[in-house]
Amino acid sequence: MSVLDDSTALITNLRPIIYKKGVASPTWVAAAGGGGCGDVYERVFHLDLDRLTLTDKGVEGSPDAPGVTRQPRTEPIGKAFSVSKDEPAQIRVDAQACSAFYEWGLQIQYSVNGHEYSEVIGKPADPLRSIGSLNSAIPAYIQETATELTRAGTAKKAPQCD
Repeated sequence: MSVLDDSTALITNLRPIIYKKGVASPTWVAAAGGGGCGDVYERVFHLDLDRLTLTDKGVEGSPDAPGVTRQPRTEPIGKAFSVSKDEPAQIRVDAQACSAFYEWGLQIQYSVNGHEYSEVIGKPADPLRSIGSLNSAIPAYIQETATELTRAGTAKKAPQCD
């Protein structure tokens, strides 16, 4: 999060928005996440879509991770969490669904010079999607390389929900 001019924005709230909740019937799923090219050092929030709760998990990772150029923001979301062109902030929201299929978005509420604004990531026409429960067991794949999926078995619910 940042601004394009010389102003400062106060990030006052992060709010999940559920557009659709139901049962999913895909023909296959891909297990996402879990790894990458190295450690990270970032501010993390956990979004439980079933309970519609957003929990601040603080900073995760190591300051010695490759590519770390600045400290993650540690202030709580609210009037103390400000961003500017010279002091941007990066956050990660890890979403979890166990009981349904969700189409959702994340509203970022902020103020600049006393004026309130909001921006939504994942709008109704192009929502973020999370699947936690399926009608029946279907093929599940994992990403082995940047261009290759490998069948890992079958799935009826997300692995974190076992």
